[in-house]
Amino acid sequence: MKTKSPLSILFLLIFLGTFPNESKAQLKYIGLKDEANVREAQQIVYHTYASRYAHFWPKMHLFDNYVYVTTADGIYRKTLETLDETTWEQYAFKGVPIRNFVKNGDKLLAATPAWQDSILLLSEDDGKTFTNVTPPSFFIEDYENMAQVYNIASNPLNSNSLLISLYPKGVAKSTDFGANWSTLGGELGGYQDWFLGFHPNDTTIIFNTGETPVFNSFISASYDNGETWKIVETRNNHCTHELVFHPSNPNIIISGGEGRIAKSYDKGKTWTDSHSSTPIIYIYSIVYDENNPNILYASGNIHGPEEYIIIYRSTDGGETWNEYINEYMAGADGIIDMELYGGKLIIYTMTNGIYTLDLSSTNINNPVKKQTVLYPNPVQGILYGKGKETPQNVTLFSITGKTIFNQNPGLQNFEIDMANYAKGIYLLRISYENDVETEVIINQ
Repeated sequence: MKTKSPLSILFLLIFLGTFPNESKAQLKYIGLKDEANVREAQQIVYHTYASRYAHFWPKMHLFDNYVYVTTADGIYRKTLETLDETTWEQYAFKGVPIRNFVKNGDKLLAATPAWQDSILLLSEDDGKTFTNVTPPSFFIEDYENMAQVYNIASNPLNSNSLLISLYPKGVAKSTDFGANWSTLGGELGGYQDWFLGFHPNDTTIIFNTGETPVFNSFISASYDNGETWKIVETRNNHCTHELVFHPSNPNIIISGGEGRIAKSYDKGKTWTDSHSSTPIIYIYSIVYDENNPNILYASGNIHGPEEYIIIYRSTDGGETWNEYINEYMAGADGIIDMELYGGKLIIYTMTNGIYTLDLSSTNINNPVKKQTVLYPNPVQGILYGKGKETPQNVTLFSITGKTIFNQNPGLQNFEIDMANYAKGIYLLRISYENDVETEVIINQ
């Protein structure tokens, strides 16, 4: 086995010690790497239902002292007391992809990606058995007898009061936990449909969000219990994925989308962009801190190959955002959902299962804010870099300190063809006007 020379080790230590580097995030794995792989689930759903409408973006919920995770193989759960352990219970709807679900005591109503049958499934015995309760009225002959339930949500003040985003009819409502449904209308995206829900402080207000087939985002709102609807915001080439509501001020709502976080001060009627450093990440999940509504966390994934977990934090109520965590995780592909409990973020990654992040850890209180995302690393072939600013210089060093690549890219994004160099460990320095970042690159 080859060993590094003392000179190589000395250079590595000096190099890494000379420039600022991020603190370790201490993400802790708590299970479901195979069971909760979102990308594999999307392939399963696509091939099972053979429909371009069969999008699959699973969710995570905290109910009744449990954390619940929807997957392509039903719903898994574990008690919050055993949060740090890796064992989970396969709880309900085994063998069925579940987009989202609502719960009222022992009753569960789940939305599946099916489009011709078994769109809504009901369990009345706490997940032990279930039946298909999809109303025939959902299917319309003019639409080839096809229907889809993109999402389902419950009224936080009345668990029997439910909403679904129902293609092709629009938003529908039930007041008896899904036994009967009435169509309210409202906008559906058709290309992507994401958030659906009641305003928790005024449940006569309803929102749904997404993206239309011409790639325009929308936030659709009703302020009269679904009687009338209007588009309160739309943007070109964009999708709005998430809405979160201030825990005590009913006027404040935060939205997350493609490289954008925005804030409303008037119950969603108008929106203002936050001052954020999130130009390359699709925001899928935003959570308020349990004890301080001025603190929020937001995350998602980069549009493209990704092996980093990136979480942003605001400490001024969502006015401004800065990078909080940027940690390499092979194949993670970002985050689809987050919850916060007991001072820990519970994180549903795209491909690596479920993790927790202890927010009290001294290693992550003040991490250095990285400006560059590099992927893949380890690398075979092209190494891609995405900067928040344009680097002045990108330099690649061998382990002995020899400069083997040096470039002023002139753009925020850059590439290095690592196939031109021998396998091994390299050191990459990215120089900005007011910052220098370094990374260890493993060339395979």
